[in-house]
Amino acid sequence: MKSAFPLLGNGLMGLLVLLLPGRLHAEPSGVERATAEALFQQGTALMSERKYQAACEKFEGSEQLDPALGTMLRLADCYGRAGRTASAWAMFLDVASTARTRNETDRVQIASERASDLEKRLSMLEIDVADTSTLALTIRANGLTVPRGSWNAPLPLDPGPVRIEVKAPHHHSWITTVELGQGPTLKKVAVPVLEPEPVSARDGSLLPAKGAAATTTSGSRGGTLRTVGYVLGGAGLLGLGAGGFLTVRAETTNDESRTHCRTNDASACSQAGLNLRNDARNLGNAATVAWLGGSALLASGVVLLLTAPKDAPETTSAAGVGLRLMPTGFDVEGRF
Repeated sequence: MKSAFPLLGNGLMGLLVLLLPGRLHAEPSGVERATAEALFQQGTALMSERKYQAACEKFEGSEQLDPALGTMLRLADCYGRAGRTASAWAMFLDVASTARTRNETDRVQIASERASDLEKRLSMLEIDVADTSTLALTIRANGLTVPRGSWNAPLPLDPGPVRIEVKAPHHHSWITTVELGQGPTLKKVAVPVLEPEPVSARDGSLLPAKGAAATTTSGSRGGTLRTVGYVLGGAGLLGLGAGGFLTVRAETTNDESRTHCRTNDASACSQAGLNLRNDARNLGNAATVAWLGGSALLASGVVLLLTAPKDAPETTSAAGVGLRLMPTGFDVEGRF
């Protein structure tokens, strides 16, 4: 299907993909397939009750566990009924593209027709930036980064509140929230010129120290590193303790599994014995992870404690004293 939006395929689709649920690429297990089917059936039942928001969540879970074109079609339809027109439109386009590669012409036609119908009813937001070259701007809409190529162009988004946040280094952020109504509609938001931060806030050129004790950076850094070292060391000891506990549990469970097996043939076991042996194997794997993780954390903590800089003596200044950062060092101003 040919889209009416020229930006599709550039920054726009990159933004819309973030609206869709993530998918697992590994082959799903039997349990995952069964769970996905159960979620699909629950979503279908909720759809019949017109509980679209809850139904979409079920279909999203099913799609994540066991990706399938049928689930994608049902999820896209659910998005549309829930009023999430942009998400439905993007999903139908995705279904049409995937079905075309599999030569499933019926699904290509269905998805393409639904996407074409939704395209006429999209809610659009245009974020206008007057000058895109002077600042390293970062623009986010509802937490999603808007690609630079999508600025000053209509973006299809789901109706509802949209929080826009604009940032640039050494400048105050600009945040606003706009309400997108049901489409077809286009709302434009003009990004103002960001106000620069004070010079002192950017580079620390003036560091007031009125009547306060100024502690050297190396001392502060050393204390921080030692604190992190203690935390890592403590976490490492907990990991080693967990590894020991899991090791004992694994051995105990393995011994228990043998009571469900033939004395002269350890491989001939009942289902209970097989289950216990599988549990013992999982406990053993978890114990290995705990041992390795605990050892690494403990070693990192010890290294930090041994290499952290020692605290430097504090330098106390009288009232009215200030420190100014100069190219060759600190210039002290005030009375002593």
